[in-house]
Amino acid sequence: MRVLMSGEAPERGFPVIRVKEFLDSDSSLAEKRVNEFLAELEDEQVINICYSSISKPNLNNVSEQRSAILVVYKVNPKS
Repeated sequence: MRVLMSGEAPERGFPVIRVKEFLDSDSSLAEKRVNEFLAELEDEQVINICYSSISKPNLNNVSEQRSAILVVYKVNPKS
């Protein structure tokens, strides 16, 4: 395995590791979007899923809990 520089294309046949971040927003929940994204992947593509919650003050200065989810997965480059 080797690290690719920005803009560098992966060698054919070697998987590429990617990380996708999902954050709660005022209009959508991270959990729902993660589940939709995971439904598009094969089980063997998923490497790890990390979850964290953060507190964010709203306009009334009341703290609201927000979820942050990272999905680490692999893709095979197109030939």
